[in-house]
Amino acid sequence: MITSESTLGFIQDVIWEKANAGFFRNKDTVIFGCNSYARDIRNILRAKGIEISACLDRDPGKQEKLFLKAPVCQPEEYLKDKKEVAVIIYSGYGREMAEQLEKMGYRLGQEILYIPFNGDRKPPGDTIEEADRAMERVFDGYEVYRSRKRLYAEAEMVFVCPYKGTGDVYMACSFLKRYLEKKNIRNFLVLVPGNNCRRVANLFGISDVEVISEEEMGEVLDAWVFLGDETMNVKPLLHWGWRTKNTPYIFNNKRTSFADMFRYDVFGLDDHTEMEAPFIDRNSDYAERLFSSMGLPKGKTVVLAPYTNSCRSEITAELWERMAEGLKRKGYGVCTNCAGEEKPIRNTQAICFPYEEGVNVAEYAGGFLAFRSGLCEIVSPAKCKMVVFYENGSWSTSYEHFSLRKMGLNQNEIPVIFEKDEDIEKIFEIFS
Repeated sequence: MITSESTLGFIQDVIWEKANAGFFRNKDTVIFGCNSYARDIRNILRAKGIEISACLDRDPGKQEKLFLKAPVCQPEEYLKDKKEVAVIIYSGYGREMAEQLEKMGYRLGQEILYIPFNGDRKPPGDTIEEADRAMERVFDGYEVYRSRKRLYAEAEMVFVCPYKGTGDVYMACSFLKRYLEKKNIRNFLVLVPGNNCRRVANLFGISDVEVISEEEMGEVLDAWVFLGDETMNVKPLLHWGWRTKNTPYIFNNKRTSFADMFRYDVFGLDDHTEMEAPFIDRNSDYAERLFSSMGLPKGKTVVLAPYTNSCRSEITAELWERMAEGLKRKGYGVCTNCAGEEKPIRNTQAICFPYEEGVNVAEYAGGFLAFRSGLCEIVSPAKCKMVVFYENGSWSTSYEHFSLRKMGLNQNEIPVIFEKDEDIEKIFEIFS
């Protein structure tokens, strides 16, 4: 998850004000909570010349590991007898964290920098003006729904994919056919927030797909929440209920995979329900023509996929360059999957392919090396050397929940948990 500009600016203003006032001077600075905001906090501190000494977390599964290349410690153990310390808290559980530290003798504003979480800072929506705006969104959302229903008059259900992650849409479509069979639904419409999501749905032979804006998506869901199932035949395909939990159930249950969330939470299917695989045209010569035009060898090429839209990685461009150079020295051709304005890793060729050719491209190349992203789902059926980087502490790149192997997508996946720069050396052993 990438932090919004407004939230990032708020966090930065609070930290920089404290830094300018000397709050961090002569103190060990630590972050309480290995969450997606910790990386932003670390980077904001670095801009002021402050490095973190550790990350604190109450989850035993995260302790004694590295996160943001810093040790993850049990709060009481790390803080025992430590007085010159600055603890930064920004979390949905921030109040409980601050109370825990206060019971240990630490003080708000002295050793504890508690930054109110974004949810805490939202004013209550109880004014007439805010109620009017909320009702306008309901009316607008219902009109979006009605306009689509007029175009798809036979649709018995409108499925809504609120999040534009391609991996989310892939998993939803993997189980959708089974759900349709269970509910005896023959005609339906899928609403998605982007063209990439539509292309993913098309992989599964789903043609009745409409792209609407993220604003319209939110309005449709607001209308459905207000008007209910009797008025709107809508089902959100989001992997944690809809407005029922602050954080997905998955992150408090290490045995639960991303696929499980769709199987059980979204669709209510049983243990024996298998995922549907997308159609792959094995007779296509696209990959052969593409690689021949680029001078890349069949079976001896590694496709790098370093980019993701869901989070920021600790694997820098320099580390990807080191991996690319090392693979070249071993005799591999190396290319970088690029979309839009993404640039290839230095001294590699840019490659771009349609989703329906992703599996064929990976198989023809022979090697696929990626940071965990939605593209991994798309190419997961490929029979090739598939190496995927995961990072501790990041919700969207957690091995426990998002492993292709644990999700049942690729049993031959080779996972690499990235904690420190030296971990990239494992790549050269894998591609020996």
